[in-house]
Amino acid sequence: GTDDLSRYLGIIGDTAKLSADERRQTIASFVESTLGSENMGYDLKKDVQTDRGVERLSFRVSLDGMRRPSDVVLAVAGYGDAKSADDSALAVLFSIAHAMTGTPRIKTVQFAVLDASVGTMQPAFDRLEYEMRKGGDRIVHLVALGASARSIADEWSRKPGAGLVTANPVIPKNADELKSEAEALQMVITTAADRL
Repeated sequence: GTDDLSRYLGIIGDTAKLSADERRQTIASFVESTLGSENMGYDLKKDVQTDRGVERLSFRVSLDGMRRPSDVVLAVAGYGDAKSADDSALAVLFSIAHAMTGTPRIKTVQFAVLDASVGTMQPAFDRLEYEMRKGGDRIVHLVALGASARSIADEWSRKPGAGLVTANPVIPKNADELKSEAEALQMVITTAADRL
């Protein structure tokens, strides 16, 4: 709800005064603690890549589908890109993940937060997609949240046989305005995950 969104926006917004590197690390820690088993109860997978001596962290949680677990509805947002205001997108992703926790669907729903600090999330997304394919999963619907996820959605939609794509820029807004956007996106994800 609005309270969760306000809280997430506040916490993420408080990192604005930090250096770009401190901000990226602080948000990564927040993502890990918020989505993880201590808080929302998800089993968090963390991917660590070292890029020019800097650790780039990406995170993924999964709500396993009951009937078609290898078909994945993937909601993705980025963090760490100084040019993209992804705070609202992250808050919306957390809000949806929180609202959906513990309610399995027909297909698997995954939430991923990828490091976009190099100005692109594409390398992190390519690794994620590779890991998913290796595990026998396929993305049947990609929900790209925020400005830094836009290029991933564009790239993905050009692939032969790519599943459906919903891209939402999630323009920075206050929690009340974001609430209806979050509810609409949650409906997109739920509908996609329950479609046989």
